[in-house]
Amino acid sequence: MMGVIRADQLADAGRRLARVFVDGFGHRLTYFSKDPVRLVAAFAHMFRTDCFFVAIEDGAVAAMAGITDGNEPAVELNAAHLRRKLGLLRGSIAAAVLDKTWRRGYPIPRHHLHFRGRRSRHRGGRTLRESWLHRIGQSA
Repeated sequence: MMGVIRADQLADAGRRLARVFVDGFGHRLTYFSKDPVRLVAAFAHMFRTDCFFVAIEDGAVAAMAGITDGNEPAVELNAAHLRRKLGLLRGSIAAAVLDKTWRRGYPIPRHHLHFRGRRSRHRGGRTLRESWLHRIGQSA
């Protein structure tokens, strides 16, 4: 059975969102580290959990979506944290590149879907794909 809840209702929400993020986008982050555990530690801080909804399936986070009113981002990077976790050079580059990428386009005068990602083992699931974003509206 699948359910949808706001991420701020999860224990250790940042780390759980980061796992989905790294699972979905880790292949694009290999410059910073090839170690998924290190990437999760580096990016767990950035998610504003009040802006994210997660699909829970079999007790695990299967998917996530970050949604805001378009006036502020769903993620906030901390450059010092990234430098601590990824090293001075790679952490600085990650902060500069990713911050610029995610802030592009603000403000947006309507609701905006910032992120969506699914764990690899949940990709292609017809039930998940068809129903979880619909359930966000029921949970909000």
